[in-house]
Amino acid sequence: MNARDDKPKEYFSKLLDLPDTDIDYREVPATTKSDWQDAEILLPVTEQEFRAIENFVRTHRKKSVSRSAAYELFAQALATRKQILCSYDGYRRELCPIILGHSRGREKALTYQFGGESKTGLPRGGQWRCLFLSRVREIELRDGAWHTGDSHTQPQGCVEIVDLDVNPASPYAPRRFLRA
Repeated sequence: MNARDDKPKEYFSKLLDLPDTDIDYREVPATTKSDWQDAEILLPVTEQEFRAIENFVRTHRKKSVSRSAAYELFAQALATRKQILCSYDGYRRELCPIILGHSRGREKALTYQFGGESKTGLPRGGQWRCLFLSRVREIELRDGAWHTGDSHTQPQGCVEIVDLDVNPASPYAPRRFLRA
């Protein structure tokens, strides 16, 4: 048994033997050159295994980012600071999008809901909400006051990969920036 006969090798072997039809690539955001600029790979694999993994990633990654209509509308609302009227899980909501991006390959938004209804009710003045955009329906943008709540004492955990953040001094390293 050589040094490479270990569990990671077995896992990567299974990954490479997995048929393409068993992998759902639709909600995985495409990577860019800047994503890989400072990347380091710290995997216990041989050079041959590494090249096989690198080739797999290169041949299977999306060539361009495909965003849903909901994602584009939320991005537009965020960029223009427009309120959103929508339905989420069957409840009408009035909200302002604050952060937009992805978590585990799914489109998500951190929002501040200031009106409408929800399953758990809405406290007076509003509440932070984390939304899966695939569950948002009937989206309308409208002019109105921008709501963000009074307190930002905790870091957000809603959106793992931040694409847009209304805060120009965002601590989350957004991939895109809003034009002033």
